[in-house]
Amino acid sequence: MTIQEFIEEYCELGSYLQLVCNEHGQKLRLKNDTIEIPVNLVEDEIKIHESQLGKLINGEEPDRIPNFKYLDTYGIKFKNYYEFCISIQSDDYDWLDGSHWKTEPLKFKIGSTQFEVGSISSMMVLLTEPIHRVSHEHYDFFNFASIKMAITSGLDYKNEFTKGIFYLNSCYLKPIHFYAQLKSIAFNNDDPLELFSRDDPESFFKIAKRSRTIKRKDFIKCEPLNLYNYATVVKGEQRFFAYYRVLEFFMEQAIIHRAKNLRTDLKISDEDLVKELCARNEEEQLIILLKEVLSQSKKNKFLNYCQIKNIITQKKIENIASALYKYRNSIVHAKERQIANTNFPDPFDINTKLHYWVYIVGELARECIMKFNTK
Repeated sequence: MTIQEFIEEYCELGSYLQLVCNEHGQKLRLKNDTIEIPVNLVEDEIKIHESQLGKLINGEEPDRIPNFKYLDTYGIKFKNYYEFCISIQSDDYDWLDGSHWKTEPLKFKIGSTQFEVGSISSMMVLLTEPIHRVSHEHYDFFNFASIKMAITSGLDYKNEFTKGIFYLNSCYLKPIHFYAQLKSIAFNNDDPLELFSRDDPESFFKIAKRSRTIKRKDFIKCEPLNLYNYATVVKGEQRFFAYYRVLEFFMEQAIIHRAKNLRTDLKISDEDLVKELCARNEEEQLIILLKEVLSQSKKNKFLNYCQIKNIITQKKIENIASALYKYRNSIVHAKERQIANTNFPDPFDINTKLHYWVYIVGELARECIMKFNTK
């Protein structure tokens, strides 16, 4: 059987197999119901049996391909060959596909690891697109860009990927104001608000409609409002920091407010008053802020939420403040001697804690504005 006859026989995978044929030409071979695809970077061949192609046709991950492994929804591994899908983008473009990559391929070496950056390999398209592709919604995978690595045994592929992306970003893409990052192959069809599954998406926003004019409180200063508004339009850690800056803005006012409340309590001695208000560091100031800005019912709400999310073990408002300050430091500082307390970004791991803390600090920021900044 010739290669073209083989492609015609597997018509459901025909476009993918044709890409493989176009890339490798006569180096592509058929042997005993197995297609042998060259892996150029490691000068080897991956062997895919007809039964495994059948699983791809059904949108399933084929098993028992010798020395092959899927690496979550980001890439593939064959022996010491690794390939990951990446996005190449800038602040002005969402992302560019591989057809825009005009330095095909970009090659460099770090230590003993060989890197190539360019269009995704036809082998990876064959082994991933039939599983993840949604034809009417997704780009064709052959337009994606990828980073390919030949890694010496014993080295961590995540660390080698990080090294390669650093040089790609700092030396090659920075001069043209672009950057690269890891991209999931899986199509993200998340619709958390279910806007696109509704017969009338506009009905969702009816909750914001009011027939009468509500009189709202006026504000004393606009600076904290600008910080809050900025937080709503940025993403990730930038959103956390913007909300946290609102808390910083009101820390001194919280201490003053605490002093006024304690002065009216005749049970508090002068010594206890001085001790309570002598907040020397930011963590202590944050504790006072949370005590003053939250009503008892809202304190209970935050305590329950933080305990459910395993942020605190004991229901004390001081524990929330301490955990918040510790998390803030973990993403602000990166001192080498404090590496155990630093939250380093990992492109292969979603930081769920950030989501929880953005919610918490956002709610606290709003409470501060409404308590300390309204007339």
